Amino acid sequence: MPYTKKAIATRRRIVENAANLIFSQGYTRTKLEQVLLAANVQKGNFYYYFESKDDLGLAVIREFGRSKVLEWLESVVTDDADPWENITELVMQITQSPEVIKGHGNPVSNLALELSGVSDDFRREIDGVVNAVIDVFADQFDKLRQAGRLEPGSDARELASYLFSLVEGSMMHYKVTRNSEILRSNLQLGMRVIRNSMQRVSQD
Repeated sequence: MPYTKKAIATRRRIVENAANLIFSQGYTRTKLEQVLLAANVQKGNFYYYFESKDDLGLAVIREFGRSKVLEWLESVVTDDADPWENITELVMQITQSPEVIKGHGNPVSNLALELSGVSDDFRREIDGVVNAVIDVFADQFDKLRQAGRLEPGSDARELASYLFSLVEGSMMHYKVTRNSEILRSNLQLGMRVIRNSMQRVSQD
């Protein structure tokens, strides 16, 4: 049975308010009562749209988290920019977001750590978000390879996965230490390794 326009708006309001709470304080600490209060929805109405809190959590990742990540990726990566500039801009924006600087970490990464072990449903949804980011990195590395700026046998997705792991690991290290120098030096070293391989190709 399709939703009415009013029902669609109500469901959207529930998801958006749940997303704000979950991204700011985590999934476990977010109680259903908080979501209902923030969205101004009665519990009976909630169960018209969602079977459980987990069902809502999956909707948040699928409909809000993933869409926001894709919108952000599209705003950062431009076709007319140099692929390496796109890569460095992505890394900078991921690691210099207000949440990361405050020591809260990246919201999606936090959810990945919190929920990936809860159920396969959560793991698959979060894996989809992670792969969306890796796909963009891989596309830029592939453009570098096609332009002759990476070795012909270079695996674009392997490089993208390495860089994503470097970024996420560096942010986790910073979250624990609150030492911005560690974040900066880790990223600089990893980016330098990739950059040096590009320079060797250009010199050959």
